[in-house]
Amino acid sequence: DGRIYFKSAEDKLRLYSMAMDGTDVKRENELEETYHLNLWNGRIYWSNNEDARKLYSANLDGSDMKILTTSSAEKLCVTDGWILYYDMNKYEERAINLETNECFTVFPGGFTDPTISEHGVISKMNNDLHLYRAQLGSSGMNLLVDESVDNVCIVGDYVFYRGEDHQNHMINVDGTGDTVL
Repeated sequence: DGRIYFKSAEDKLRLYSMAMDGTDVKRENELEETYHLNLWNGRIYWSNNEDARKLYSANLDGSDMKILTTSSAEKLCVTDGWILYYDMNKYEERAINLETNECFTVFPGGFTDPTISEHGVISKMNNDLHLYRAQLGSSGMNLLVDESVDNVCIVGDYVFYRGEDHQNHMINVDGTGDTVL
């Protein structure tokens, strides 16, 4: 809605916003330690740094605060009714359906730079940096690119990445049709 939201290191990581031109800076709420901050659909999602990084959500004004996990959460990514996070207690990536509160293991081996879309979670894996896709609401994953990738971006039904050959590539979200750009 024409505002930029950010956390202020000078004010105990509280949520602030400002107009797109940098004017009208204001503190949105009194919530402190909004670590791994994400916003989606009028709510803020964060792991609270002073509460063992438990995962929380609240309205932007701080009302209707809820604890979503009892374990420590990092690497938050929120979109389309799903939140993806790394569960530091179980050492696995998990996704929560924000409508049903169902929780699923997504990547058992550790992910890097995840993207959530209608196609599921697309991410590099920590162990081999290959590109994988996991369907939301299910466990397990499919290999999309069998080499180390970098600079991954999803646009529509396509995944763009930089391959080991230092070339930019485009593939379909199912891993077919690899084209060097």
